[in-house]
Amino acid sequence: MELDPKPDALSGKTVDGRAWKGYQAYLGRIRPWARADFYKRLMERQGCQSVRALARITGEAWSRVARVLKLLELPAPVLEYLRTHDSPDLVNCFTERQLRALLELQDGRRIWERFQQLVAQVSAGISSREAPSLV
Repeated sequence: MELDPKPDALSGKTVDGRAWKGYQAYLGRIRPWARADFYKRLMERQGCQSVRALARITGEAWSRVARVLKLLELPAPVLEYLRTHDSPDLVNCFTERQLRALLELQDGRRIWERFQQLVAQVSAGISSREAPSLV
C-alpha cells in the first residue's frame, strides 16, 4: 500500500496553516501498520541509514518516526492479520498506542495470545471504547 500523493496545496515552497492541518488530519487516519510499512519502504528506496534521515525526508520528528517503525517489531502473525483484515471495528481497536502497549508484553507468544483475545472481543461486538486495556 502506498500513501496518497501529497496534496497540491502542499506543493509550493510555502504552505498555509489550513492545508498543513488537512494533511496532518489525513496522516492521522492512516492505519498505523500501513504507515510503518510505508516508512520502511521509503527508508529502503531513499537509502536512509537512520531514523533521523527518514525524519528529515518526512518532515516529522525522529521520535515519532521511530515509534511508528517500532510497530514492525510485532510478531509476523499479528502484522499479517492487521494487513489483511479491514473491518472498521478492528481498525478502531488497534491504534498505534494500543499496538505499542502490546509490544510492552515483550514475548511474541504472549503478544499473539493477547492479540487473539482482543480480536475475539472485537468480533463479539464489543466496541473499542468498552474493550479492556491491552495489557
